[in-house]
Amino acid sequence: MIRRFRAGWAKVTGKLGRFYCRRRYLNDVSQLIPYVSNVSTGIDHILRKAACRYDLLDQLDDVEESLDRVSRIDESIMNAVRSMKHPLTLEQRTTCYRHVLIGATHSESLILETVLDLLNTGSVTPQCGPVALDVSVSHDCKTIEFAVADGTLTVTDASLMWDCNCHDPYPAGYRRAPCPIHSKPLGESVTRAFNNGLVRITYDGISVFWRQKKDLWPPSIDAFHMVRNLDSDGYAKIPARTVCDVGCGTGFLGLWACNKNVSHKHVTFSDWLLSPLFVTYTNFSYFPHTLTLTPHYMLGLHDNWISKPPFGFRRLFDIVLCNPPYLPSIPGFEDVLYDSTVAGTDLLEYVIEHAATLGRTVYVNFSSIAQKEVNAVLRRTGHSLRRVGQAKIVPFRVRHAFDKVGYTHALAEDGRVIFRPDDIHPYWHSVSTYQVVAGRCGEQAD
Repeated sequence: MIRRFRAGWAKVTGKLGRFYCRRRYLNDVSQLIPYVSNVSTGIDHILRKAACRYDLLDQLDDVEESLDRVSRIDESIMNAVRSMKHPLTLEQRTTCYRHVLIGATHSESLILETVLDLLNTGSVTPQCGPVALDVSVSHDCKTIEFAVADGTLTVTDASLMWDCNCHDPYPAGYRRAPCPIHSKPLGESVTRAFNNGLVRITYDGISVFWRQKKDLWPPSIDAFHMVRNLDSDGYAKIPARTVCDVGCGTGFLGLWACNKNVSHKHVTFSDWLLSPLFVTYTNFSYFPHTLTLTPHYMLGLHDNWISKPPFGFRRLFDIVLCNPPYLPSIPGFEDVLYDSTVAGTDLLEYVIEHAATLGRTVYVNFSSIAQKEVNAVLRRTGHSLRRVGQAKIVPFRVRHAFDKVGYTHALAEDGRVIFRPDDIHPYWHSVSTYQVVAGRCGEQAD
């Protein structure tokens, strides 16, 4: 109906114009053209937004279809932003990002502001398909159960959530340990479900849906370690009405924070790609505390958001949480940034540098792999870091890094990862949680 109304609008404006000219005895129809043109453009824009909104309400309910659609947009954004090879200011990067984003959404017949409005008004009711794999992680992260239709595979003494070592780059002469997953009868069934189906991951009372996508990383041992550290630091007792999960991914951190701390009333999820926001929106819709919380979904580079900030104006969040990517761009491997969201330290550096303008309390979680980049920011800003909880030594098992021949070896040569030839995984690194302390000397990151 909306489309038929739009199609007839041009004819209507033309007839109105001729009628108006006859009544007003205008000698030249061109005197009326600017007025009619402006009205026509405005109404056409309103109708196009209405048509887009009407279509999206039907289309976005299907989580799988929505993810496929926005993933194509995200791929265009990643290719453009990550391939900027010349030094650019943040303002220049943001301008380029916005142009690419708008163009990519239009190519999918979407209006960006309408998409964001639908998310922030809670207009979409997401419908998830059948869960192919249920992953349950114990509180100490040592026992992980993978439940598929054929049964349940249990990994004990786990080092990672997905503790597979089949693709680890063992140097020649070293013997590979049996894979904790694929050495078991259900290993292949679990792998097919993990790679191709809808996965539900549960840790510490929080369940999130996830699907294998290049632009979407699941909650991992890093995120689980971070929330354990925050819990040990008394997170539940911090008085805070507002919390922001920067680089939200599946929304796990923000959901955990709201579940743990009952004083939270507004939760903001932000990311630079659309897929994480759609998945987070879906996960929040299944969250049990939605009646006492107001969610906000913000799209943009860091905190340079496309839409208006929550609450109608810009102000500090009470708490900011960030578990960002940490693979650095090192000489000879600059292309590691181009085709994966797990690469790059720009978000990590930005959150530390701008902590004072982001939130009253800012927590970041990062790997020793990015220590040099973090130390450079601390020296430049005069900020410091307060360790929260304990550091954890975990395997370095990032497939994207392994795919770049020589990259992992270069990290080891630079002292960023540790080589343990006799362990279940060959390379290891340290993950730690910190509170950013702005403008004071204090404990530096190790």
